[in-house]
Amino acid sequence: MNSNPLPKGHHNGSGQTERLFFDEQDVTITQNRFVAGKTTYAIDTISSVSKREITPNTGWSWTMIGLGILILLLGVSIRIPIIAVLGAIMAGGGGFRLLLKKPGHAVVIQTGAGEIHTAITGDEFWVVRIVKALNDAIEAQ
Repeated sequence: MNSNPLPKGHHNGSGQTERLFFDEQDVTITQNRFVAGKTTYAIDTISSVSKREITPNTGWSWTMIGLGILILLLGVSIRIPIIAVLGAIMAGGGGFRLLLKKPGHAVVIQTGAGEIHTAITGDEFWVVRIVKALNDAIEAQ
């Protein structure tokens, strides 16, 4: 009996087994393919791979804060407490939403077609692992 484990592989549908570098959630990386969601890229068309932080859009939050402050000031100046309270709630809600915004992370691949952002998530460690697996697959070519 052979006690050596079998090498990990992925069947590509044509009866051949490809070397598997990564297979989690909706991302699979083999020696020949990078599948992210429903999109498949050929490894030999990828010239470089990197990780990029995606800054969240905070425009709506800042708009709510600004309008809330204006409404708050208006309510105070015309001495109508309900308007002041409404403004405070708007400003507070915008501030709370701003605090909840976290940066995202993406795998960025460079192909002949240009730069493509894929595997976008809030989990930086997962993106780092995908980038490493893609670089390993590119080196194995």
